[in-house]
Order: sequence, then structure tokens, then C-alpha cells
Amino acid sequence: MGERPIQDRAGAVPQAEGTQGGSATEPILVSADEAARLLGISKRLVAILTASGELPVVRVRRRTLYNPAALRAWAAARQEGGR
Repeated sequence: MGERPIQDRAGAVPQAEGTQGGSATEPILVSADEAARLLGISKRLVAILTASGELPVVRVRRRTLYNPAALRAWAAARQEGGR
């Protein structure tokens, strides 16, 4: 079996330095808990938005993860004048 990536307590895999995205310490994918924190909403609302297909997700086997850059873009599209 292949090696599993190192994860932080939230289950996020850290992003390598020099890759696209935010800072070198920003994870590539985050858990629902972290997605809720980043968006400033409850985990329950994250689950509702995920189930309805509104929130962009990445599915890895049985896990549902969130790309912080996609979450920021999703939120920006919903600012005043957006959806």
C-alpha cells in the first residue's frame, strides 16, 4: 500500500512550499470543521450546503473535503450583487 500523507489535527494535508495557493502553510484540502471555520458558518450549514450541491467539494474515497481557494471563490461569488 502507498504511504499516507501527514495530516494535521483537522485532517488537512499541508501544501508544499512553492505550490499555487496561499501561504506555504495553507492546506490543499480541509475538513468540514475547518471549512465551516474558514467560511464563518456552522458545520451543520456546511453539511446542508454540501448535500444540496451548492458548496464545492473534493471527494477522496469516503471523505468529503474542501479546497480553501474554492471556498473563497464560492463566498466571493455570493457577495452583494451575487447570488
